Amino acid sequence: MHIRQATLADAEILSRIAISTFTETWERYYNPQEFQKLLVESFDLPLMQAALASPSTEVYFLLEGDEILGYALLRNSREPGIDGPDPIMELQRLYLAKSAHGGGRGQYFLTWLLETLKSRGIRTVWLGVWQGNVRAKGLYEKNGFRDTGNTHLFSNYKLGDYDDIDQLYQLVFDETTA
Repeated sequence: MHIRQATLADAEILSRIAISTFTETWERYYNPQEFQKLLVESFDLPLMQAALASPSTEVYFLLEGDEILGYALLRNSREPGIDGPDPIMELQRLYLAKSAHGGGRGQYFLTWLLETLKSRGIRTVWLGVWQGNVRAKGLYEKNGFRDTGNTHLFSNYKLGDYDDIDQLYQLVFDETTA
């Protein structure tokens, strides 16, 4: 396995892997028409081009050989309710293809991301995770993230009968983390 940073030339690849992994993870929870609108509003090619061109955004691919297994999108941003020290980064998205689940790939990717951010002097990493995503919450907690007790609305769409609300987690680096 290896990791590489995405460039603007990767926008089409990023759009495809983002749509694919998001669909595998979430499609069963949404109304089909709303889900298609959410995909376009979140992952279409112009949005991925803008993200890759933005100086406040970084995207990394996890690969096995030439196959992209997943991606991570990091943003230099702060959400109300995140109180860790600056500099701060948001782990906005971390997705693996369903076929890549298990075998420690997600852990490998997350460890690499956290070590990279810490080595660059980032002090706080935060993220939002859907309240019902027990697997993801377990991974983040195992790696030192703590639930802030705060939430935010991920989208204006519903997860089944529920509002799409994320729990906010943060990790503050000190000498003992990552």
